[in-house]
Amino acid sequence: MAQYDSILYLVRHGERIDSVDRSWYKSAQEPLDPPLTSTGIKQTSLSGHLIASSNLADGPLPQNPINIRAAFGSGLTKTNTSAPLKLPITQVFSSPFLRCIQTANEIHKALLEYPELVRAAALAVPTETSGITTSANLAAANTQISAAAPTNDLVSASRSLLKRSNLNLTALKTPLASSIPNAITTQSTVPYAPPTPRPAPITFTLDNGLCEWMSPSYFPHPYQPPQPDTTAFPSLVPRPVTSARMDPAFMWPRYPESTNAMYSRMAATVTRIVELYGRNAAVVCVTHGAGVAAAVERLVAPDEVIVNECPYASVTKLVRRKGELKWSVEMLMYNEHIPEALRGGGR
Repeated sequence: MAQYDSILYLVRHGERIDSVDRSWYKSAQEPLDPPLTSTGIKQTSLSGHLIASSNLADGPLPQNPINIRAAFGSGLTKTNTSAPLKLPITQVFSSPFLRCIQTANEIHKALLEYPELVRAAALAVPTETSGITTSANLAAANTQISAAAPTNDLVSASRSLLKRSNLNLTALKTPLASSIPNAITTQSTVPYAPPTPRPAPITFTLDNGLCEWMSPSYFPHPYQPPQPDTTAFPSLVPRPVTSARMDPAFMWPRYPESTNAMYSRMAATVTRIVELYGRNAAVVCVTHGAGVAAAVERLVAPDEVIVNECPYASVTKLVRRKGELKWSVEMLMYNEHIPEALRGGGR
């Protein structure tokens, strides 16, 4: 665990319904906020198990193991609390668009199936811990563990992990959100939410900074998705968490949003998430294809990494080792854990 200072998982949402049903929007209540397909739900559950397995396992990993037991031996299972951990995963952040919330929800559920991850998160000390004691965190951890649903056969049979690239890349300094011109606006329907303690060891919540690119190519007019139905997502923290934690003006991107503004927004958002929650911890950020590309290209030297098409439910893993300022890539838009029949297509 000691070799890492921070781990950042960037995940693109799963397959969206309008990529397979082009007429869906005609009868949709929110045609600019499509949900996942049933395939997308399966994809994202698999991605959650990939993240959990990646954080549990150490050393070179096989590219396409049939299942976790066959790949690592009987010593590494979901109930083995002595499995090696890299860093505790304490936070799952999501774009406020429905397809990302659904993706983050499936990832969060998958993580809760690993007691060693939940207990490690309970013992982690986040930046904002006022009023949360270790014993309270452990009690919440036991609640999360007991509430976790069993993994279905598809997930159990399909967890595959990255063949590590061992890239050694140079990080770029990212500007603060308050210094990015034309990238922020004070106009928003979402009120500023002051920092509050984590309500559970592994928290699932929203960050507006991870939202879709506000491009006229995607949106014919300014748009902000409705607040999610918390009854559909019982683990979701029922308050918006935004980069307003550091800058109250950073609430929602201006429309239209330029490419440079979107890249700067994404880089500033993930940088601040890491600063707040990712020291000696791992965090998961669920966003959109353009957002993943933007974050990688701004955090990692753009002349040393090629960002191609970002597949549905793909996982990018960036790590920062102790004593280093640069980020290195361990997974880049990886989706080989998803069977080809489930990979889908479209934006």
